[in-house]
Amino acid sequence: AKEMQKEEIDIEIIDPMSYAPLDRQTIINSVKKTGHAVILQEAHKSCGVASEIGMILMEECFDYLDAPVKRVTAMDLPIAFDAAEEKRCIPGKDDIRKAIEETLS
Repeated sequence: AKEMQKEEIDIEIIDPMSYAPLDRQTIINSVKKTGHAVILQEAHKSCGVASEIGMILMEECFDYLDAPVKRVTAMDLPIAFDAAEEKRCIPGKDDIRKAIEETLS
């Protein structure tokens, strides 16, 4: 977020303290304010919390979105124990930056 601020891109970060109950209203209010959503999840893309949050946003904020909701997640494959392979599978800073730039373009 700090790197993106240097480029005059304001980012609002929401880190849910729990998923049950999920603080839906904070997430919804943020998207209504910004018009954008990039959801980061270290777990696999399929069947995860990012999918659930994305669906909440589609149901509650569709008319407020200026771009599609983006998910930045691990690849849908087994995560290796090898550090280099793990790094390749799990999303990093460059993946997040790319998703934000795609959402804003």
